[in-house]
Amino acid sequence: MKKICLLTLGVIFAMNISAQDLGVESIIVKSKVDTGWAAVTNDTIFTNDTVYLGVLFKNHGSRFIDITDSIAFAVSINGTPAGTYGVVVAKNVTPLAGDNTAELIIKKDQLFPTPVAGAEICAWPVFWSKGSMGGSTANDTACSTYEVIVRPEDNVSIENVQKISSFIGFSSTELTFTTGKTVSDLKIFDLTGKVVSTSFEVPSNTIYSHDISELQSGVYIATFGTEYYKFSK
Repeated sequence: MKKICLLTLGVIFAMNISAQDLGVESIIVKSKVDTGWAAVTNDTIFTNDTVYLGVLFKNHGSRFIDITDSIAFAVSINGTPAGTYGVVVAKNVTPLAGDNTAELIIKKDQLFPTPVAGAEICAWPVFWSKGSMGGSTANDTACSTYEVIVRPEDNVSIENVQKISSFIGFSSTELTFTTGKTVSDLKIFDLTGKVVSTSFEVPSNTIYSHDISELQSGVYIATFGTEYYKFSK
């Protein structure tokens, strides 16, 4: 009887040793640009854009993850399951601090066909090709929230749209920025893609203030030429 108990305890102990504690440190969303993939700006995703959904994967356990290992991650969007995606790690991820993380692409696709205000994307590991997973569940899942909007203008692509570098600030009544050498139109969109305020042919080489006092409380995208700024009122 004593031998059976000892054997049982040994099996349980061995299972606990082999269980690997894996987790997701953060969500990564990038968009395609000419030079590769770049992190989306201002946590904003445009509808129907092909994006790179990735995770910063972390090895919390005591065993090595090597370049041939595969990890599968479950993904949810606003609490609704959005699929499970497997990926080969392609990197040695040690249990030691400093080299225990890896950025992994788990999906390249058009994530959102329609606008979503506050899309919370979450991911967590569900499978390891080399053994079972265990340990603390507190560090398994990471989530990030993004605004998904209709592209403000058809001729402004995700490759060249940027935050307004000359933006000065805004109050409850005014949006203020400096203009460059080119005369352009200022347009303000809500998160459905509707134009809610405009100012045509903004003068060049000046500090310009646009009246936003009539806008309701909410999140908006201001575009000026090929630049944009996301703000809340």
